[in-house]
Amino acid sequence: MRTLSRPSPLAVVMALLLGALPVHAAKRSEARPWAVGVSQERQAKALQLFKDGNDALRLGIFKDARAAYEEALKHWDHPAIHYNLGLTLVNLEKPLEAYPHFEEALKYGEAPLDAERFAQANRFKNLLTSQLARLEVRCDTPGARVILDGDELFVGPGIISRLIKAGTHTVAASKDGYIPNEVRQPMLPGETTSFDMRLYTEAELTEYRRKFDAWIPFAVIGAGLGVAGGGGALLYAANGLVFQYDEDLQACALDSPVNGCTASDTLLKLANDRSAALGQQQLAVAAFGLGGAVAATGVILAIINQPQPYRIDPSQKKVNVAVMPLVSPTGGGVSAMLRF
Repeated sequence: MRTLSRPSPLAVVMALLLGALPVHAAKRSEARPWAVGVSQERQAKALQLFKDGNDALRLGIFKDARAAYEEALKHWDHPAIHYNLGLTLVNLEKPLEAYPHFEEALKYGEAPLDAERFAQANRFKNLLTSQLARLEVRCDTPGARVILDGDELFVGPGIISRLIKAGTHTVAASKDGYIPNEVRQPMLPGETTSFDMRLYTEAELTEYRRKFDAWIPFAVIGAGLGVAGGGGALLYAANGLVFQYDEDLQACALDSPVNGCTASDTLLKLANDRSAALGQQQLAVAAFGLGGAVAATGVILAIINQPQPYRIDPSQKKVNVAVMPLVSPTGGGVSAMLRF
């Protein structure tokens, strides 16, 4: 794997020491937008602080150099000061703080620097871009507090975009009456990671599900009622046979008032009619029992199949692999990062 090259600490220091902060007459400030509105007195003060910063670098005191450059910028917002401060912050291993200073150093092109330093500022900006990640966070819930790694970003509704160090970060949003939303995941170098921190109430995140389709218990109940209904029809028919048997028996008896109904063929037919009627009555009772049992089972299934609440989980897990370029005063390189 190819290692990213970068200037050595000594080369960085030399680049700083060789840089001169141009101070020209005020009458020429119109051609130098970075000098518009900056008095000669402020320019002179900034130049002195700029030199103090370079002196601190000669001694390798990067913190003092940083303080001098930051103070110089209060007097004169000059791209060359931003350039030197950016390189100082790289030596302090503060890529996040260094990046905006290289952006400011490049703001007006080569004119306030020179071709070599302009090219070097571009190079460092690109290296830092590949080490940093851009975070975009949105929250549309009014009054919601949005927090990044424990520090408040903003109060919703709103959206923010900023550079952060590549690595694992935690973004959270919360508001009374809403379920907190927290996401912790790695943010890959050179990429933009966006979060839509939506907040939901308990009711909004609650859905209902059944053990099986809602129609099944009612189909079972319907089948039971159908069987019972068939039993009713069978009982009605059986009662009709019984009634017919009684009528036929009385008719036979009237035909033979002395000896009663004695014809063998008539008696056989009556016996068969009686047997059929009794059999149908028994079937009807069995159908009633079976239909009732089936219908009762359907009722039990309907009770069991009542909708059960469960909470929706809006988060999703992702897996990504990236190669992270590294920039530091002691060298360069790459590292692999796996995101779950």
